[in-house]
Amino acid sequence: PLLLLLILIIHSQAVQSEENLSANHKELVSLGGQMRMRIDATNNQSLDNFSYDPAKRETQLLNRSRIHVAAHPAEWVRFYFEPQFYGRWGGYDNENRLSLYQGYIEFLKGGQIPVTLRIGRHELVYGSAFFLGNDDFYQGLSWDGAKINIQPLSSLTVDLIAARLVSFTNNKANKPGLYGFYSTYTGLPDIDWDVYFFYDRHGFQNLYDHLPASPLWFTVGTRIELKIAQQLTVEFEPMYQFGRVRFNNPAGSSQIRAYGGHAHLTYDFNLPLYPSLRVCYAFGTGDRNTRDGTMREFHGNIYNDIAVVGDMNIIPDMSGVDIGQIRASGIRATTLASSIKPTPRLTINFDYHYFVADKTPKGISTTLGNEVDFYIEYEVSDKISILGSVNRFFTADIFRAATGKNKDVDYFFLQTQIEF
Repeated sequence: PLLLLLILIIHSQAVQSEENLSANHKELVSLGGQMRMRIDATNNQSLDNFSYDPAKRETQLLNRSRIHVAAHPAEWVRFYFEPQFYGRWGGYDNENRLSLYQGYIEFLKGGQIPVTLRIGRHELVYGSAFFLGNDDFYQGLSWDGAKINIQPLSSLTVDLIAARLVSFTNNKANKPGLYGFYSTYTGLPDIDWDVYFFYDRHGFQNLYDHLPASPLWFTVGTRIELKIAQQLTVEFEPMYQFGRVRFNNPAGSSQIRAYGGHAHLTYDFNLPLYPSLRVCYAFGTGDRNTRDGTMREFHGNIYNDIAVVGDMNIIPDMSGVDIGQIRASGIRATTLASSIKPTPRLTINFDYHYFVADKTPKGISTTLGNEVDFYIEYEVSDKISILGSVNRFFTADIFRAATGKNKDVDYFFLQTQIEF
């Protein structure tokens, strides 16, 4: 309540101040923010790491609040400051954390020099966020470092990135670093074409206990989004990973050879209720034996929550999932998603996901299960929205083989979001 009161006071003061400023001053400084409150409830799932946990029920309250201040004192420079409060109460533990989510200085391109430099802490979001996103549903993802935007042509932009992942916990060791480029070409009619290449320092060892150290982990990918007709959009994004991982035993090291990606087809019908239908297939290669000289498990989602694995996070990403002592390595996910708009402010969505592992131990089925996600979003106003969701994961026989039980998993949430 105190935080909400503080936000409302700041908002009212900002509105009053802006009304008294001239148009030039409005461009000089701007204020804004977002407050999000959500109740999560699970059945047969742990909120600690979203893993399968039969007979466990948990409920938690989440709050993510951000206030940003942007200053543009000159045409060639911009300052941005965004603190964040993230609170979690109930569930497996409590957390109250105030941190700097974004804060940077940006030197803008001017004259004949098509270069923009950003230094500080900031988000990295590209394409459909399959590879790089901001994990917006939770406490977010931001990076400390520099980004240089070069625009050699009006239709070509290239971002050069050197950054380290921000840890919003007390564990500061081996923070992953990301170094490379992301380019976008828009010179072809109705086509966006992205090409990227990154070196991920420290690999993914901080997320996956079964992974060894990875001194060399590279990802190269391309993304094409094509507007075939006014209502039909196709997106295709293949990725390839290579490099080397190191083992702390006589096994030495292994080369990395992994593949992944996704393909989307979205059709927006010109009908009453504005129905939309999306079909998606995403995959990541797996590995039954990571110490045979070649690591084949794909790790192409940089710590981001992506739509192709559903809302429940039972399947966390395309690398695979640990169920008890069984590792289901690599994921093949098929998604059928639909939505309608009964009113301009009301959207109803229904998504279906089917998951299969690429590799499992011998004798274990690769079928993981099905997930259905039903959610409704209502825009109370241009600044306030309410989102409610009911979800179920139907477990396959692999869950019984790993834990002795194959109970289905339920997840519910109710969220209110306020923009100001």
